[in-house]
Amino acid sequence: MHDVTLAGREELFHGIYSLQQTEDGVLPMRMSERLLDFYRRNEAWLIRAYCSAGVRLQFQTTARRMSLSLKLEQFCREKMPSGLCNSKRLLY
Repeated sequence: MHDVTLAGREELFHGIYSLQQTEDGVLPMRMSERLLDFYRRNEAWLIRAYCSAGVRLQFQTTARRMSLSLKLEQFCREKMPSGLCNSKRLLY
């Protein structure tokens, strides 16, 4: 198995402002610090500001298998919709 790190690989992400390195890996940021300052006024707003809605990870591979590890933290809804697409077809 070949491990690929996403740190410093902003070109693989779409729908982000920047990619922040964390202790656990990377955090795709959709907004600038200045815009996040506005959302810090309210905890519910801030949770939504950090949501990954619209963030996409796009790459090509010839691998027959792959795995992706995610760490999910705060939620603004009880159920979290998510999807995995392959060639624009929803797999999950």
